[in-house]
Amino acid sequence: MSVLVFDMKVSVPSSGQGPGVPIPVGFISTTPTDDKYTIADGFFQADVGLYAEFFPLNNRIVLTAMLGVLGTGGNGEIIVKLFKSLDSTSIGVEIADTRIGFESGLERYYTIELQTADFNTDSSFNVYNLTAELEPIEETSASVIGPISLVGVFYGPVL
Repeated sequence: MSVLVFDMKVSVPSSGQGPGVPIPVGFISTTPTDDKYTIADGFFQADVGLYAEFFPLNNRIVLTAMLGVLGTGGNGEIIVKLFKSLDSTSIGVEIADTRIGFESGLERYYTIELQTADFNTDSSFNVYNLTAELEPIEETSASVIGPISLVGVFYGPVL
């Protein structure tokens, strides 16, 4: 079996540990047309835009995200979401999410990974946005410290 790679993009806004950006407390409500840069400080993390001039109906886009976080106060949950948009500025529609519990004591450094596939896309340009938010359980706080990465690969035709 052979497949073509139509496009591949990698977004690495932070390749190592940095000073940390506080994760906003959710549940953050969005509409698909919201500007991803103005929703909430620390919510938007990374994006990739994938393009294919020709794309078969039987295709897939494989996405892999990684986010390094630090629990800075209390115990809680971090929710990481992946959104799909057809333009480069709107947040789009949520297509996948994961959550991880964290502590701010001895086990305070975490790496969150999220992998998913978007099958049979019918658009030649697709943007995927990675976000993070805290579930408002109690008095908790956490920061994204890095690394941050989002990789997208556009394959087709998939038989």
